[in-house]
Amino acid sequence: MSILGLAGCIAESLWLGAAVWVVVGSGSAWMLVRRKHRRDSSVKALIAARAEREHQDYLDGKESGTYGQFSPKEL
Repeated sequence: MSILGLAGCIAESLWLGAAVWVVVGSGSAWMLVRRKHRRDSSVKALIAARAEREHQDYLDGKESGTYGQFSPKEL
């Protein structure tokens, strides 16, 4: 009888351990996705700011408005 009780305790603790890993894993995945989303948002904001600056340069007739960061070399 004690062997069955021991087997029951081990099985129960395995299920609880698995549940803890699911909760911890889900929380970690959520944090990683959120961090990536914030990083992507900041990169998009930098690109948008550069595009706006280059557009304004184009409207002002500056060379950087046409070529951006990479001006052509003189031939």
